[in-house]
Amino acid sequence: MVEIRFNNAEVSDTGYGLRVNGKSIEDIISVALGVKAKAGYANGENPVIKPFSSNACDIVISISPHKQSCRIDVGDGVFASVEEMEEVRHEQYTAEHTAEAVES
Repeated sequence: MVEIRFNNAEVSDTGYGLRVNGKSIEDIISVALGVKAKAGYANGENPVIKPFSSNACDIVISISPHKQSCRIDVGDGVFASVEEMEEVRHEQYTAEHTAEAVES
């Protein structure tokens, strides 16, 4: 289960997608799911895609004003910011792919 919660976040949508605290909600969700690394780019050039799909998935979106905070629970860790989650996921991705390269 992945739960992403922002309280009193800066939110905008100009018709090109919802942005939370300056980041695309799609990128935030994909990074939390482990589909993308570091806002979509693990090596700075190519997107890292690990497909996600579910035939039985509950999704709840709620937008309401509260004090500003962030809690992202991705099952194997809880993060206090998108930046923290991106950093940890990037480190995990790098470690996994470095180990794969050494094994090859």
